[in-house]
Amino acid sequence: MAAGSSSALDNVDDSDLEDLISKQSPSSSKGGSMNIEVQRSSNTSNNNSSLLSSTPLGCICGWISLCLYSFPRLSKCLLLLSTLALGTLFASTIFNPTIDNHKMGADYSAINSAYDLSLSQVDHWCVRGDNDSCRCEDPLEPSPRSEFKSWNAAHKANVAEVNLYRALFGESPAMVDEQLGRARPKIDVAFLGESVVEAMDGRWLGKHIIGSFQRKQQQQEGPEEKKKKSGLPMINETFEKLFRKDKGGELEGVALGIAGDTTSNVLWRIMNDEMPYDFNPKVWWLVLGMNDLTRMQCSEEIVVLGILRVVEEIRLRKPDAKIVINSLLPMVNYQDGSEPKMADVADFTADRGRKYRRE
Repeated sequence: MAAGSSSALDNVDDSDLEDLISKQSPSSSKGGSMNIEVQRSSNTSNNNSSLLSSTPLGCICGWISLCLYSFPRLSKCLLLLSTLALGTLFASTIFNPTIDNHKMGADYSAINSAYDLSLSQVDHWCVRGDNDSCRCEDPLEPSPRSEFKSWNAAHKANVAEVNLYRALFGESPAMVDEQLGRARPKIDVAFLGESVVEAMDGRWLGKHIIGSFQRKQQQQEGPEEKKKKSGLPMINETFEKLFRKDKGGELEGVALGIAGDTTSNVLWRIMNDEMPYDFNPKVWWLVLGMNDLTRMQCSEEIVVLGILRVVEEIRLRKPDAKIVINSLLPMVNYQDGSEPKMADVADFTADRGRKYRRE
């Protein structure tokens, strides 16, 4: 009986079951493939989001989103201010375009005498491109600053320095330098100019205060500060090392400068006792134009005219001398029209030089 039932079960037709499985298998395989694709896409999106969050841009976007969610009012204020700033920048660019002020009205490369210099072809007097926003003086006419006592004292100090070399000139000098106890050597180069040149001689507005200023600083500083500044000498120390033969220099030089002078001021000085007939350095080194360009706000054309006017005066008085025109030195700041002050001498100290080099 059991054997008969077993054979009966084996003879059962399985065609219906096979048909059911065959009908379900495509859908099940399709569903499985869809699940795999969804899982892959989710994994890809997770990987992309993690990659984005790991980049600097993703971090910035995340922080911005966090701030917007945590501080909505503050975020709105910052967004408004940023929009106003961008709008102001855009408006200033559109309605206030850059004006080209660098126009030279004439060619000064072939000047033969002071009579070739003329103001008739000057395009503009002021560095801003107009003729009214500056305090430029006539660069072809000598002009003193005699209303300032400090300027008069500085001019007298320069004249005294020149007279000292005049008296010491020659094989048998008539007098000796009281500081050295002997005659100074024959002059090789004379530096003529403004504050930088005056500081070379250790003076500021006619007073020998740069050396005392340095000593006062050293007394107030500790040993560590002195050690840090040991490699930054004062400008007058460098000048003496290079242009004083009694201190090891190869040349003998003299510094004739006054802080705040323009080219017309220097022109007046050399026409009034700072360039006598028997004072004949081999080289005249000019450091001019910085005060004209910054303090007086003169245009570059006026500055060029002023420098050339000084050059022509030296050529007229000293035809055998060599003239060197120093390029305009970089300036950190300027007084915007005001006269130089005694406190400005700090610009030539080792401490201020160290600060500028660090910046």
